[in-house]
Amino acid sequence: MATQELHHGNEKIGIIGSDSMGQSWAILFAWAGYRVCVFDPESAHVMTVFTEICKWVKELDADGATRRNRTVDDTLERISVTNSLTDCVTDSIYIQECLPGDSSLRSEILKQVDGVMGADTIVGSSGMTLPSLLSADLTNRRRFLTAHPVDPLIYTTCVELVPAPWTATESCDRTSQLMANIGQTPVMLLREQEGFAACGIESAILEAGYQLIKDGVCDVADVETGMTEGLGMWYWCMGMFDVQHLNRNGWQDFCIRGGDMVLGIQKDINFFERMGGDTARNIEKDLSVHVPLDQLQKGRRWRDRRLSSLIKFKNTLEQRDSQDGDI
Repeated sequence: MATQELHHGNEKIGIIGSDSMGQSWAILFAWAGYRVCVFDPESAHVMTVFTEICKWVKELDADGATRRNRTVDDTLERISVTNSLTDCVTDSIYIQECLPGDSSLRSEILKQVDGVMGADTIVGSSGMTLPSLLSADLTNRRRFLTAHPVDPLIYTTCVELVPAPWTATESCDRTSQLMANIGQTPVMLLREQEGFAACGIESAILEAGYQLIKDGVCDVADVETGMTEGLGMWYWCMGMFDVQHLNRNGWQDFCIRGGDMVLGIQKDINFFERMGGDTARNIEKDLSVHVPLDQLQKGRRWRDRRLSSLIKFKNTLEQRDSQDGDI
């Protein structure tokens, strides 16, 4: 059977869940020209979500953070909200589920979606739950997968596509194309794995930094500096394997010359200790010096502005590389 494409156009997208994640997805799809219908099982949320989206779209436009040359009015005209799950799902080519962590609620809503979704509709879940745990009992489980974005979704493009063992290849291919259509960068996992890809890598970095602090090797500020002024200077533009591929005479040269060093470091770090206790409290105490707990939202705005600026800078560099014929 030929792959049915999800064309970039005026098709309908259903969003289930209206918190910041659901609102982010709605804005991205609307920016890309899709019609978006947002549903939330909490009727109180439905009453306020469109006002919140309006405010956010206007702020993003004022900050120059939009990804497409689409006006505020045109963007908002493409977004509607409903308290009817059936209205949200009907005629949607794709459903993005963004419900909070209550797995029982998510499972119940997905069963309802399963009963009314179209014959070609695909369902993606934004959460970290393995897709096999959510879709095992669904009639249309071949068209179900996880589509997990890296936060904050508006300012980052990576989205991990994770199939259950029974997810059809066509469903993965169509979802990958759809994500590319809206400006996301899909990372396609070949099978489901706890932590997926990005979170698995992040967990290893967090554990290594945590052990350096716990063992008295570095304080919090210096571990953070090692990331922002060291590794982060590489990783914003290339992956970890590319870094060593370029630093050495290819990746295999790094494995030959640096493999024993890496293995020794890995053996020396306890990667199987749960973070917590006095070490976790001391880390938070140090972090709170520059971002107190009651000012986290201010810190998030600072982060988002930096990410927005980085996106613009990366786009400029990519355009220049394309014109110059660079890698």
